[in-house]
Amino acid sequence: MEVEVPSRHHTKLIGRRGVVINKIRTDNDVQIIFPERVSSRPDVITIVGLEDKTKNARDEILKKVQELVSTSVVLWTLAALCFRLFHLSVPVCMCICLCARPGRGILQLACR
Repeated sequence: MEVEVPSRHHTKLIGRRGVVINKIRTDNDVQIIFPERVSSRPDVITIVGLEDKTKNARDEILKKVQELVSTSVVLWTLAALCFRLFHLSVPVCMCICLCARPGRGILQLACR
């Protein structure tokens, strides 16, 4: 079974030392194969195993991706709100740095 996940999410989906993806692998008894960096289909993840287990693994992967997307939207919204409230003018590259670790930079700004 193949599932399409934007390659920008692969690192977070794998997790530190593979913790996230290995949990999905062991819970569902499946093989999960990520594409090579140089691939004609860089967004396609392949799941190999029994049909019902591959479906469960696919659903878990898609749920995790949705969580990642939701978290990103919340952080960007929070950053925009903080910058507006405190009348800050911060370049986009700085916004990315502030949001890299969920809200830490924003909280530091709010406390000043």
